[in-house]
Amino acid sequence: MRILSIDIFNFRGIKKARISFPEESRVVCMIGAGDNTKTTILKAIEWLLWNTWNLSANDNDFYNSDTSQNIIIRGTFTEIPEKLLAEDKFGMYLRCPGIELKAGENDEPKEELPICLTIQLEIDATLEPKWYVVCNRLEPKPISHIDRKQMQFGSVGENCSRDMVWGKTSILQRYVDSQKTLHQAYTTALREAIDKVELKPLDDIAGILTDVGKQYGVGFSDEVNNRIIMQNGSFSSTVGVFDGKVPLTQRGKGSQRLLSIGLNIQSFSGNTLLLIDEVETGLEPYRLKSLIAELRSIYAENGQVIMTTHSPVALAECTTKEL
Repeated sequence: MRILSIDIFNFRGIKKARISFPEESRVVCMIGAGDNTKTTILKAIEWLLWNTWNLSANDNDFYNSDTSQNIIIRGTFTEIPEKLLAEDKFGMYLRCPGIELKAGENDEPKEELPICLTIQLEIDATLEPKWYVVCNRLEPKPISHIDRKQMQFGSVGENCSRDMVWGKTSILQRYVDSQKTLHQAYTTALREAIDKVELKPLDDIAGILTDVGKQYGVGFSDEVNNRIIMQNGSFSSTVGVFDGKVPLTQRGKGSQRLLSIGLNIQSFSGNTLLLIDEVETGLEPYRLKSLIAELRSIYAENGQVIMTTHSPVALAECTTKEL
């Protein structure tokens, strides 16, 4: 999948922006001074393709915290998964690239140009996000989180350690849905622990309850005792991936990020739109050079990687078309 352009209105430090990504290269490296909203641009793309139904927005996500002006993020994508192009999905919303989203403008696809879909996220003062597929010819059509999950997208930032454990926000979930397996494992382990646990400090209540029962005419058919009650719900434990006895969350930041990058790319067979914030984080110069060369090789024909950097090493490694 590939993003051609994005429009951002009233989102964090951006009042209004339109960014068109270069067509000459599938590797894009964004450079600029600190606090210049590079990360905000990546975050806008991430929110636009958010693959769960709940997106946590707050007043500070609005430009100057002014909730009277809606957040609008609109991106145009090509190389869309086939499942989303069917007529009963969004096939009627295919657009021609480079056409402004404006009533009266003809954005019908053209044979010589790639077909595109434009997705829009809007958040108003209620903080309820709404996602739509839009075009100039039809009314906006909602796109569900289930359909957004089909979008071949990955993101690697400061929280890459989440990808070293199983959970709904981990990239590992794209390989195997762990929810049922983990729930069964937790339940089994807890039941085994219940059979062995002792609650002697609580057992004094047995005699008290027996006496009260006799006094008020409430009988017991067996010995009164205390047992832990299993409840259906979430567990506070989690399952991590280990190197022998060492959790991968204890590996260096650079190693975790490299693993996260690789898992994100492979989850969609190399056709991933991958965002990497500050690509140099945790990496020695030689590893950074190797990573950029690997990304250039992987993204030679499919997908797209957009990264930010403050590193002169990354700057020197990238070509002028990639910057």
